[in-house]
Amino acid sequence: MGIQILLALLGAAALIRGGYLMITTVKPIQWLWSGVWLAAGIVVHDAVIAPVTLLLGRVLRPGNAVRFGWLTAGTFVLLSVPLIQGAAVRRNPTVIPDRPWVSLLISLALVAAGVTAAFGFRSVMRRDRDGTPTPSPAPRPE
Repeated sequence: MGIQILLALLGAAALIRGGYLMITTVKPIQWLWSGVWLAAGIVVHDAVIAPVTLLLGRVLRPGNAVRFGWLTAGTFVLLSVPLIQGAAVRRNPTVIPDRPWVSLLISLALVAAGVTAAFGFRSVMRRDRDGTPTPSPAPRPE
């Protein structure tokens, strides 16, 4: 229960900081479009990400690693959309100095590697728990 309270407090702190930054750094003329972007994120989550995740959970019966990977990858894609769009029309290359597509692909590859590592770890742990002998390392010549 303590971790849930900690995560809720961290989330509330992030919301407060984001609201403060929105008010102090974003021009009021852009508040409407920022609100539209936030609302679109909620709609995409509720209309696409959540149902697909539930469907994957029902059909594939994946472990927590796959659910985590799917949600993390979806979040990365959603957060990268404004960067990718902004990089296409940027006037100052130092604002978004790198190619956002490359960063997104690297992030998605890291998520895939993490999910794969979690599956490997889980299968090794399951094999040890079931009593199936794990292969011992080859003897070293002396």
